[in-house]
Amino acid sequence: MSTEIQKGLLLILISEERLAEIVAEAVHAALKTQSNSAPEELITRQSAAQYLGITLPTLHSWEKKGYILATRIGSRVYFNKSKLLNRK
Repeated sequence: MSTEIQKGLLLILISEERLAEIVAEAVHAALKTQSNSAPEELITRQSAAQYLGITLPTLHSWEKKGYILATRIGSRVYFNKSKLLNRK
């Protein structure tokens, strides 16, 4: 491996095999971190209101006031069920 510095740019020459190893290690580490976290369960507005035992207008009001956080996918609104557990 050799290095060269030109005008603030650091160039590192490595073999194709070593580059493949570095990329594989980084991908493996990222996937391991991601697999350790539980997937989010997103529920609809209607389901969230029923789960909390409140009306849709109350749910909307709580969202606007910042009491609960919504996730928007396109024009649809969803709520993370595990985060709603804290509101019950």
